[in-house]
Formats: sequence, structure tokens, C-alpha cells
Amino acid sequence: MQLMSLIEAHVEKTGSAKGSMILLEWDKYLPLFWQLVPPSEEDTPEACAEYQSTASEKINQKGIVVGVVNECYLACGSSVRGEEEL
Repeated sequence: MQLMSLIEAHVEKTGSAKGSMILLEWDKYLPLFWQLVPPSEEDTPEACAEYQSTASEKINQKGIVVGVVNECYLACGSSVRGEEEL
């Protein structure tokens, strides 16, 4: 999984405690991340209506803030300014 690989690389390079916690409790944290698809790729399987409705529900129900990390669009519970705020 690309997201997990990105987090593993981040932990390896930085020793991130938050990143380590996310990896240890992957099933708990995975639903907090979601991927946005640019309009040019909306016909791909990843951009199906199920993913779009799930993303909309998460924004509306949880107030998720979206940020960009290495070409992967991720959502987190507060801010994208720093690791501590994930």
C-alpha cells in the first residue's frame, strides 16, 4: 500500500513517534486518510462514487482538513502544518 510505504519512509528518516503510532494502529488510523482524485482521472476505479461519497461524508461529519503529501492527497483530523498536528 502506497500510503503505508510513505509513512514507513517518514518514520525511518525522522524517527516520528506519531508515524510509528499510526503504523502500530494501522486499522484505527487508515479510515482517517483518504485520497482525492483530480478531474482528469475521475474515470479510474479509485474515483468511483463509493470513494467520493465516503470522502464527502468524512468532511461533513468530522470536519477533516485536507493536505498534500508527496503527490498523495491525505486527510487528517486537524491541520497539515506539521506532524504533531496529524
